[in-house]
Amino acid sequence: MANHQQSSTLPSLGMNAWFSFLLVTFTSIFLNLALHNDLRSALVNKYPNDSFYTLSVPAAIGLALITTTLLILILIAGGFKTNFWIKQSIGYSVFLKGVFFLLNMLLIIVAYQLFLVIAPQIFYTYYQFIFLDLPVQWVIKPITVDKLLERFSLRPDGSIADHLASFTLWVLIFNTAIQWLHHTVLARHRAPKPD
Repeated sequence: MANHQQSSTLPSLGMNAWFSFLLVTFTSIFLNLALHNDLRSALVNKYPNDSFYTLSVPAAIGLALITTTLLILILIAGGFKTNFWIKQSIGYSVFLKGVFFLLNMLLIIVAYQLFLVIAPQIFYTYYQFIFLDLPVQWVIKPITVDKLLERFSLRPDGSIADHLASFTLWVLIFNTAIQWLHHTVLARHRAPKPD
């Protein structure tokens, strides 16, 4: 009962929540850049052998727009999912909040994996518009634990796509963790003090 009464006190995603979400997202991006030396080195060297540079300027802009749109969508979906789990945890003990947090993190990683399974088909379809001789085929591959573990490491020899996929995973993890910390700390300060 306390859960239903208190859940109405948490605001929905209004302007203040969107500002917090953007602040948390940019903080997690900064932390990832600060903590991953291989990513910084690759960015400085500009991935000299990457196939991205073989595209024409309009094709490269189109690919960048599709990639940016997909990244924004997964970050927003992750933000909504985290907001939902935070709301569900209100009124529960610290232990159960920890369980909600772990479930949230697990679902974020599962959603990320599904995104990575579907994304290559979207990109391949785009390439079919650029290179008209590409055959129609299914490029979606099954989810593997090895591939997920590989995504946790930003290898120095990785391509732009590899690093972007790993970077997205780390941003989602940081974003989820910081959102939980942000709401937990603020909830303590906002909670009415007993008389």
